Amino acid sequence: MSQAKNDRDDSRQQAGASQSLDRMIRQGRSFSGRERHCVFLNTLAAGGHGDRFAMISAVSGLDFPDDGRALAYVDWDHDGDLDLWFSNRNAPRLRFLRNDISGKNHFIQLRLMGNGVETNRNGIGARVTIVLKDSGNGAPSKLIKTLRAGEGFLAQSSSWLHCGLGDSAEIEQVTVRWPNQSGDAENFGPLVANRRYELVQGASNPQALPNEPRQLAIKSSTLNVPPQANKHRIPLVYSLPPPRLGYFDFEGRPHEFELGSQHVTLVNLWSTTCQPCVEELAEFARRADELETAGIRILAISIDALQSDDPQATSSAKGLVDRLEMPFVTGMAPPGVMDQLQRLHNTVINLERPLPLPTSFLIDRNGRLDIIYKGPVEVDTLLADARDVQFGPLERLQRAAAFPGTAIDNDIINSPTMQAGIHFSVARQLLKLGKTDQAIAEYREAEKQAPDSAIVHNDIGVLFMRQSKIDLAAEHFVRAVELDPDDVGMRINLA
Repeated sequence: MSQAKNDRDDSRQQAGASQSLDRMIRQGRSFSGRERHCVFLNTLAAGGHGDRFAMISAVSGLDFPDDGRALAYVDWDHDGDLDLWFSNRNAPRLRFLRNDISGKNHFIQLRLMGNGVETNRNGIGARVTIVLKDSGNGAPSKLIKTLRAGEGFLAQSSSWLHCGLGDSAEIEQVTVRWPNQSGDAENFGPLVANRRYELVQGASNPQALPNEPRQLAIKSSTLNVPPQANKHRIPLVYSLPPPRLGYFDFEGRPHEFELGSQHVTLVNLWSTTCQPCVEELAEFARRADELETAGIRILAISIDALQSDDPQATSSAKGLVDRLEMPFVTGMAPPGVMDQLQRLHNTVINLERPLPLPTSFLIDRNGRLDIIYKGPVEVDTLLADARDVQFGPLERLQRAAAFPGTAIDNDIINSPTMQAGIHFSVARQLLKLGKTDQAIAEYREAEKQAPDSAIVHNDIGVLFMRQSKIDLAAEHFVRAVELDPDDVGMRINLA
């Protein structure tokens, strides 16, 4: 019992650590703590003395500030030295560093091929010994390398064995100990330095491969960091249900605000201390007739009272509204509204940064969130976005892309499962807020998109059970078991 409890505790700790790490990444924090790449020189291998490793990051030129993930080495241009590929979590996602260091040292490159019977075809696990002719200068006369399937995180270097020979140009013998049960050792020769060979198990004569340097199609480029923008327009690939929104008028009376009803609504968050907010509201007021003609309503709610304990916050907000003569619905944000809208934002956008001011949410005529504006939004943009245009999944995907390109129209984009997934995600967010009825409505939308999803039916059944609607729950559990009869959990729910 004690061991089982310890295992459960360990499992919970691991799950908690994974969730904390995932949350940290979503919040935009650096995985590496903004540490630059580090490069160490093995001083003993280089004939030095004292400490075994020396930090040479800066002088190597490899100390990039990237949030690095993987490193792979390969002689990409076939010129006898190893080049490097870096992959990063942030931009640039890939870096290629071509090794153009000039030198007179020698090398040999070997590709192993097992017989595919008692030895794997790639020769993984083989140990290669290269015996060099004694140069008389005390340099090592024997080099040993083992072929491994991989030795890095999220990367796979070349399966070629690359051996630097220093100033030794003559190879006396190459021995391969194959990774079979008997550990057969096989000698190959003669081999010539600065060449590429294929060593085939059972064939003592090595095959020399073409050694001409190949021309690279990769061209060097400069990484242009885009300037930081103060506003972003974020169209959604799939529209979402916004929370039920209310507000307090400037006398403190609560009001509900109905979304949809064949109207486009802009929910605008603002503050008197935010100059871009004031300028945005002034433009809304100046062009109110155009917005009304286009069927656009505005609910502009101040968050001043949520940000400050100043008892004059409400009167300051009212003073700005009166001065601008704003003809649309205005008021003060109720407690909790920012948390709800932040959660809605986090459902769509993986980077969970706090909402800036101003932030606006465009609700379509069906009462679904269509676009998020972070920073000021111009009236001309609103007028264009509010047009009653029906987009298919592919058009919505292209509209939501952050940069131009070509979208691939395939079954994945148009699949019911993909479209149901967003409703599934929203439903789970609503459950965290305790909004079971709204969560069921989202599951119903998911059911329309993917009626043959056992998971959707099972989850709907669980929610109906919580509401003691046993007949409805049983109906969905029966359907879930029909779709996935091998799932034990679903059968237990039905039982």
